[in-house]
Amino acid sequence: TVVTINGNAYNATVVGDKLVVNASDLVAGVEYTVVVNSGNENYTSKTNSSVFSVPKQAANMNITVVGSTPGENVTVTVNVGPGATGDVALTIDGTIVLVPVVDGVAVYNITDAQPGKHNVTAKFVGDDNYNVSEVTPVKEFEVDLFDVAIVDVDVALDSANAANVTITFNESDVGGTVTVTTDDGQSVTVPVVNGVAVAELASLGYDSTVPVNVTYNGDDGRYNKTTNVTNVQLSKRTNATAVANVTPGVPGKNTTIVVDVPD
Repeated sequence: TVVTINGNAYNATVVGDKLVVNASDLVAGVEYTVVVNSGNENYTSKTNSSVFSVPKQAANMNITVVGSTPGENVTVTVNVGPGATGDVALTIDGTIVLVPVVDGVAVYNITDAQPGKHNVTAKFVGDDNYNVSEVTPVKEFEVDLFDVAIVDVDVALDSANAANVTITFNESDVGGTVTVTTDDGQSVTVPVVNGVAVAELASLGYDSTVPVNVTYNGDDGRYNKTTNVTNVQLSKRTNATAVANVTPGVPGKNTTIVVDVPD
């Protein structure tokens, strides 16, 4: 049995009472003429012909997203189908990007990916073999927050060891808040403006080393939290006044003198 399709010969296999031809290179939307010449020792030779066309397929599309490091590339890959060509319209956070399909796959790199939650969907515009198709539901992905560092904690003390604390970050666009605490129970939360925060603390005490604890609370989904501990050496109290209280006595007897000293 000889089977030709538009003049090209194909192998044919008899399965039961049917003749099966594997013709995987046909293109959708084109009219084909199939001619079958059959016959054997039991049947006379006969030729039959028929015209048919291959319908377009539905693209079984899917999206994968690789990468979550902020400031780096995030790769969006759309698998359309074997042999697909044309373009895929990606909609990323509402912005449409047209991406070519190569060997059935469309690949797009999101450069300088920003932290937070994002979404992407894809629509294939169709080609000779595949119908217009769209990925549903929307694919969601998330990019991590940037790390941030406290590069300096400057503690300025007045004569009573009250503290003016200036916190400086490694990035000038850092916002949000920091909380400054001490072991004596003080806690102050202040804003970070252009990467700098200033907190005021009451007296930290005298003649000791105390920790000043700084906690950065994060910034609107852009920066991770971070902490810092700075040890501060406190001076002794100066200009302290001692008060002597004398109880008048009598000659020949003890006189009591009580001196009040500062803490």
